[in-house]
Amino acid sequence: MRRIFLLFLLILTNTLSLQAGEFIEMKELLAKPSFWDSKEVEVKAEVLDILRRKKGSWINILDEGVSLGVWVPKEVGLPQIIYLAGPEEKGDLIRIKGKFYFNNPRYLGQTMISAEEISLVKRGEKFSLEPTLKKKRALLLWAFLFLITGVVYLIRNLKYARRLSKT
Repeated sequence: MRRIFLLFLLILTNTLSLQAGEFIEMKELLAKPSFWDSKEVEVKAEVLDILRRKKGSWINILDEGVSLGVWVPKEVGLPQIIYLAGPEEKGDLIRIKGKFYFNNPRYLGQTMISAEEISLVKRGEKFSLEPTLKKKRALLLWAFLFLITGVVYLIRNLKYARRLSKT
């Protein structure tokens, strides 16, 4: 009886702690979609893309390689997004609180989050794909070593060929 009570207490504290504002990883949402269906969730993710409509906006968010669509009604308001995740930019980091839907019939069975609150956590940034001086030097060193290895291999093969032609 005591074990059952402790198990119940453990489950109760875990559900309360999730409701207290902890962020849920999107991998967790998509790993157990039927468990999270129609429940209040809070996620933190990078903005991938924005599609503005009359009644609100669709945004695609990205968290550790997992992307998900979010509907943001006009009443909720979308913060000013400057950077979108891409090959040369790290997207703005946003916090979304809303309902997760595994199979939302209103949006043609879409797996999505319907946002109730949304805020900017951290501004994204541009980064350069230009290799650093250290990387350039390492590349030059590897090219030089490769060239030396090729020359040594060529010289050894020429010596071997001469030995064979003399006999």
